[in-house]
Parts: sequence; structure tokens; C-alpha cells
Amino acid sequence: MAVLLIENGISFQVLKTEFLAGERFGQVYLEARRFAQSQHSEEEIDRMLRRMGGAFFEQLGYLFLRHSLPGSRILSPEDTLALFRTFYPRRPIINHLFQTGIRGVTPPDGIIFQDPENGPAVHWVEYTMSSNCKKPGRCLNALAISRDKMPGIFGQDPRLLFVIPENHEKYFTGKRLDTDIMIAPIRTTQVLDLVTETWRRYRNGLEDGNMRQDLPLSDIQLSSCLPATN
Repeated sequence: MAVLLIENGISFQVLKTEFLAGERFGQVYLEARRFAQSQHSEEEIDRMLRRMGGAFFEQLGYLFLRHSLPGSRILSPEDTLALFRTFYPRRPIINHLFQTGIRGVTPPDGIIFQDPENGPAVHWVEYTMSSNCKKPGRCLNALAISRDKMPGIFGQDPRLLFVIPENHEKYFTGKRLDTDIMIAPIRTTQVLDLVTETWRRYRNGLEDGNMRQDLPLSDIQLSSCLPATN
């Protein structure tokens, strides 16, 4: 396993500010608002918040790669899924909370092309806060399948790249896995704090009567739900 070190001076604060101003935060927030329109147990809410944390980290990790590899073409999670859909047009789309997939297919979270114009992929990207080291094996299997299905993209033996929080390298380093890792300047506690603050501001807005459940996202003063950026 190779640890790819990137010294770009990017900080969590910069990534957080960019994320909160982007479209993906609004999409995740809207799904959470829909979730909250019905009654849920504490266990279900906890599971939802953990999934929200995964969605937050995925986008923060993508932004980190964009800052770290400015000369490469990096597909976002949404663009990666759209690319895979062109190769599996008849497979049904499945929708989970904060995540869309293709039935029976395991696409990556992202793809890195070294040449910004064309050329084969150099990395199959996974953004993860999980400490489960079984995941690389599953991803390597999915990569092998995609290499056969999409040789023009994955035919040149791209490597599996995990983008992980800076406090999670202990779960990956020293393992005999044919993968690369990049350590983002993000701690799991920072992501969880961001999730907690977003949810708290949303719930406080409801209790104060400042937010209506029936309004579309475009009509909401989203700034009232945004965590502080300083």
C-alpha cells in the first residue's frame, strides 16, 4: 500500500466553506428535511445522521482531490454514476438516503484521469470514514469487473485509491493491500460536528416557527440552517 502525500496547504476550513456554498450540501439537506417529515425512532435518526456524515465526507473528499490534483480530471460522485449508467442502461436505479446506485453494479465514488482531455483512468476512488478493511477487497473485485466491461476506461490497470480522514490511516497502513491512500485534512469529529450542527439548526428552526416543512428548498433561507464557517 502506498500513501500519496500531497502538500497543498488546504485546510478543513477551506473545504467546509466551499462545501456549504455548493449544490451538494443543499441536496443532502433537502433529503434530511424530507426524512424529518415523518416520525422516526432514535435509532433511525442516529442511522440517518451517520449516513449524512458519509455524504458530507464524500463531497469534502472530492473537493480535497480537486485542490490536490489540479492537472487531473476528477469525476464527481454524480458524474461517475452517470458514466456507469451509460454502460448499464437497462439496470434499474436504486435510491437510498443520500445515495443513488445501480442495481447489481458497484461503481466507484470517483474516477481520476491523469490527462484532463482523454486517456484511461489512473485511479478508482473511494471516499470512506469506515475502519473496515474488508472494503478494499470488495472494491478490487468491482474494479476487475469494470475493467472487463469498460476496457477503454479501466483497461490500463488503474489503482484503487482510498481518501480517508487524517485520523484513520492506522486502519490502512501496514495492511497487505494493493491500494493507495490519500489522507485528507479532515477529522471524523469535524465531520460529525458539522452533521450535528446542521441537524440542530434545522430542528431549532422548526421549533422556533421560522421554517415551514412544505416549502421547496429554493424558497428556504438556507443560510438559517448553515453551520458557522468560522
